[in-house]
Amino acid sequence: MSPKVIVVTGTPGTGKTSIGRLLSEKIRGHYINLSDLVLTEKMYVGYDEDRESYIIDEKIVVRKIRELYSTIKEDFLIIDTHYPEVVPGDIVYAYIVLRIKPSELKKRLVNRGWKTMKVVENVEAELLGSCSISVRSVGSKAIIVEVDVSNGDPEKVVEKILDSIKEGKSNDYIDWTIRLQGEELEEIIKWITAKRSMFRRE
Repeated sequence: MSPKVIVVTGTPGTGKTSIGRLLSEKIRGHYINLSDLVLTEKMYVGYDEDRESYIIDEKIVVRKIRELYSTIKEDFLIIDTHYPEVVPGDIVYAYIVLRIKPSELKKRLVNRGWKTMKVVENVEAELLGSCSISVRSVGSKAIIVEVDVSNGDPEKVVEKILDSIKEGKSNDYIDWTIRLQGEELEEIIKWITAKRSMFRRE
């Protein structure tokens, strides 16, 4: 019997790796960090200097995922990835989308020493719900669980995830343009706009 595939995704800085590993421990699943796998197996066609990231070879990655899906022995295969659309939707049981307040994400990425433009791009992506949109674009019948990780510790986040998986139901889309208080939303939009204007002038 093939494993149930659970995709853990989210903007960089949301804690995919720690949540994915902990979830795997709780349900005794087989954990894969797709980015690490891509580098180890050299499943890329180049490197984007501007975004400081590798350009994956999607066909090879999909083939590798299907191979793992058909060979692992555990009941669950947990795939940690920033690109959920690469995982074949027909084998996915659940998508776990980690969401975080854009202002909190900004703090985390700045503290990591990321370049300003890279921080801007990821904060903007979280504000617009890019990972959520990617998941829904796959057209899979899998359940979609969005979890706000802004203030929660990994243990509590994983508890919420497990409860949702047991229920077998998707939950509501997290829309920061609605959830955030007016002043907080205005502040983050002004920051994004200012930084983008500065880089355009340069």
